[in-house]
Amino acid sequence: MAEGGASAKLIPASVPDVDVPEERVTTGAVVRHQAQRAGRFLKGPVPLKWIRDHVQCATDRLLLTLRAHADMRRSNEVKVSADVLRDADIADRKTAYRAIERLEASGALTVLRKRGRRPVISFSEPNGGPLSGSGHSQT
Repeated sequence: MAEGGASAKLIPASVPDVDVPEERVTTGAVVRHQAQRAGRFLKGPVPLKWIRDHVQCATDRLLLTLRAHADMRRSNEVKVSADVLRDADIADRKTAYRAIERLEASGALTVLRKRGRRPVISFSEPNGGPLSGSGHSQT
């Protein structure tokens, strides 16, 4: 039953199962499954009106709207214009500023600000590379 020097690691049969320490083993199948799950995406089109009508949080609405505008422009960068805010159903600029700050703090995007100009956002990918679009990211 015991393999040579492995007897030091054996747990006696008298120890109840609940007292035996468990260990999670990552197999190749688990790694492939995690990679496949991480690669999932939302297939569109998802109408902007649906987003306005069903997404309550202004930050979430803005993120989805910015992503849609970036995809429409085939770019990784988007200027937060009045058109973008209108599509996100955000009328108050302070609400927009707070939403952009939250998104920036979460790491979802980076923001280039210039005095007297609308902010320009750039999307961040979790793995550090650019998302679909222009193929470049701002540092």
